[in-house]
Amino acid sequence: MENKQKEFINFDDYKEFFESKLILNLEYANEAGTVSIVASHDGFDSQDMVLKKGHRDVVIFDYSYELKLLKINQGLNKAEIQVYRSPISHFSYVDMLDSTVSNIDDGDETFGTSEINELKERLDYLEKQLTGLAGLQKEEFDYIKASFDLLNKKLDNGTKTSWKQAAYSVAASIACTITPEHADQLFTLSHSAASHISNVVSLLSNKS
Repeated sequence: MENKQKEFINFDDYKEFFESKLILNLEYANEAGTVSIVASHDGFDSQDMVLKKGHRDVVIFDYSYELKLLKINQGLNKAEIQVYRSPISHFSYVDMLDSTVSNIDDGDETFGTSEINELKERLDYLEKQLTGLAGLQKEEFDYIKASFDLLNKKLDNGTKTSWKQAAYSVAASIACTITPEHADQLFTLSHSAASHISNVVSLLSNKS
């Protein structure tokens, strides 16, 4: 089974991947160097995202699909998208959290209202998926809930940089908490993860 495909997609058009199971519609985004993508799959709600060149995001349908924007050709009115397909696991949702975080620029400013609403919607989805996994122990369930409570709180009163530090810590910690054997994969989550991961235990203990 082929798990990686890449295609050029014309703007205001679509392409089908993996025998028409995944459909990506491509549109221009407001910011230069970015594209807007609508990912759809029969039987699932569509998912929207904005990707910067060289960045990635993850959508979950029947499989986990990692989308990466390789290049934008303005002259030919198209962009090249790479899609990697993998089976769904809790690690897919952790990776989805990481890709959400990696698309946020560092800075001492706080989040705007629209950014907060969008991120809280994404966090709510990820929390529901992770806490709904079969076989979770009560301690794991409680830990995930506390972790996402922390991230939601920091969205309202923290800077973008401090929130990213907390989010990378949460992603790493959840991956270790649920399946410690995946610890050696943590630093493949993001090129930025190593510099951002801090002590999530102290973050959670300071949560009020």
